[in-house]
Amino acid sequence: MLEQEGLVGALRHRLEAVEQRAGIQARLIDEGDGAIPAAAQNELFLIAQEALNNSLKHAAASAVTVTVGAAPDSVWLEVRDNGRGFALDNGQANGLGLNSLRERMAKLGGRLSIESAPGGGAVVRAQLALDGNGRGDG
Repeated sequence: MLEQEGLVGALRHRLEAVEQRAGIQARLIDEGDGAIPAAAQNELFLIAQEALNNSLKHAAASAVTVTVGAAPDSVWLEVRDNGRGFALDNGQANGLGLNSLRERMAKLGGRLSIESAPGGGAVVRAQLALDGNGRGDG
């Protein structure tokens, strides 16, 4: 699906499936007007998928918003939920598959950040700076 419809189309289908299966409110925001390199699309989709799985399995979220965007010099993805959240200092920020997501972004030259607090939901952000040829700077 990713190859056929690109990142935004694949995310739209994934979120529709999440809404139907889990009964949560899922929203997709498409920002920016730059092209997203194929390698980055694949990694960003996998990151979104893992973050969505965490929102459903661990956070008991009732709503999730995925924002994806691109500009000539960067691409970004944010997955925000309204779930139970967690304390970042208790080790969960290094669990839940998040370390592998950080490693994925680091290989592309990007970074992954996490914001959360008990009772405050969670935000997973992936950012990748692009060089003049549309590739990661890393």
